[in-house]
Amino acid sequence: MFCGYKLNSSDSENIAELRRKWDKRVLTYCITNLTPKMTEESINQQIDLAFKVWKKHSDLKFKKNKPDEDSDIRISFCSKEHGDGFPFDGAGGTLAHGFYPGSGIGGDLHFDAEESWTDKETPPNHNLFVVAVHEIGHCLGLTHSSDSNSIMYPTYNHMFSKKTHKILSNEDIERIQNAYGKPKKKVKLCEINGMTVKVKSVDNDKIKLIIEKS
Repeated sequence: MFCGYKLNSSDSENIAELRRKWDKRVLTYCITNLTPKMTEESINQQIDLAFKVWKKHSDLKFKKNKPDEDSDIRISFCSKEHGDGFPFDGAGGTLAHGFYPGSGIGGDLHFDAEESWTDKETPPNHNLFVVAVHEIGHCLGLTHSSDSNSIMYPTYNHMFSKKTHKILSNEDIERIQNAYGKPKKKVKLCEINGMTVKVKSVDNDKIKLIIEKS
C-alpha cells in the first residue's frame, strides 16, 4: 500500500474529503536526510518534480529550504520506530506516510528507508516520484480516494511510474483546486508602436492576446 497513516484510531478517514488545509499559499519544504538506494541528485529531482505537479494545478507555490531551516513540510527517510507513533514495517509493506497540515509534525512526510526506491519505471521497485506525489497530497490535506485512477488511491499502482506530467486524475485536480484555487493566469506586457499588447496564458496549448491603446 502507499501509506498506513490515520489521524488517530478514533478519527476515521472519509474518502475524497479534505481533512485540513494550510491557511497560506506559499509553503516551504526541505529534505532532511537521504537514502543510499538513490543518488542525492535523483532524490532531489524526484521530490522537486512531485511538488511541481501540485503547483501546476493549483494556486500553491513551494519554496525549497535547506535541511536545517524551519519548513512547513519536512521530508525524511526513516526505519521502523522513528518517533511519530507510526513505525514502519520494513520492505514490502507501508511505503510512506504524509501528515495532514497542522503544528508539530503536521505536514511532514516520511518514507520507509528500507524500501527499494527508484527513479525508474516499476515494478519491481517503488518509484519515489509517484509515492511523493501521493504523500504530498496528504500533506496538503487530501484524504484517500476510492477511484483507482486517482493518485490518492491508497494502493500503489506501478502504471503511475510511466506518467510524469499527467499523473493527477480529474478528481485530484478538482479536489486540490477546491481547496487552494486554480493556478493564476500569467500576463506579460509589451508595447509595440504605441499599443500595449498583453500576452495571457490560458492553458498549456493556448495563449490570448489583448491589444490596447497606450
